[in-house]
Amino acid sequence: MSHRAFSSRRRLHAAQLSLVVLILALAGAAVAASAGSPASGGSGPAARALTFRIDHFLCYKVDPTSRQIRHKVVLRDQFGRRTGVAYPLTTLCNPTVKNATKVTRPRLHLACYALKSSTPFKRRKVAVTNQLDRGYQLVVTAPQRLCLPSGKSLKPTVFPPMVRGLDHFLCYPVSPLKPRGPHSVKLKDEFGSFETRTMLPTVLCNPVSKNSRAILNKRDHLLCYRLPLLAGFKPRRVAITNQFGKQTLVAATQETLCVPSLKKVIP
Repeated sequence: MSHRAFSSRRRLHAAQLSLVVLILALAGAAVAASAGSPASGGSGPAARALTFRIDHFLCYKVDPTSRQIRHKVVLRDQFGRRTGVAYPLTTLCNPTVKNATKVTRPRLHLACYALKSSTPFKRRKVAVTNQLDRGYQLVVTAPQRLCLPSGKSLKPTVFPPMVRGLDHFLCYPVSPLKPRGPHSVKLKDEFGSFETRTMLPTVLCNPVSKNSRAILNKRDHLLCYRLPLLAGFKPRRVAITNQFGKQTLVAATQETLCVPSLKKVIP
């Protein structure tokens, strides 16, 4: 074989080897991208976008059994500033396991109070994404509920200590622009285990500053889905403690499942 033919063959072999290396690199990149997609449950940017610092909450309609006081509040969230009066206590929300999720902070509950406010509010459209729905478009109307981080005791004669590490939430009624179907869920909280199906979302809760208190986590919101009445639940009498004081109440019936969510305002 001549020297020129040998050199040509070496160059051809080197080019073929470079092509193989390039194909293997592209294949590896495709596998990595697939592993990071939300559908595969990987750890890429899209998957990390649906991790949250707050728990799911199973919320109960309550009957207060102790004296209540009206509380004047000044509130500020992503929709603006408003003043109002929080009264009475209407809802208790327990951190809850949903399907395979875990409760990360079992001591942090929410106690929600009806909010009366004369501050004007302009209706808005938002898109909400969570573990149940992606880009769910909703119409938001004036807020009607203020939720306070609360400690809870299963012994109604023993008041729990104050809790820290969870924001207040200002909750707005919502209606879907295009309603979506229900979701089957398995729930477990301190009151028991339940299998049910979510109905339409009814409330969107923004983290809110109350009386100039700083917001800890501006990113994480709650979208609350109505639940059907669950047979077999026995009302539970409990005690709570929060910035409004110490109260006793009866958790009467399940009301909503509140799911950690991301929110985007639609212009």
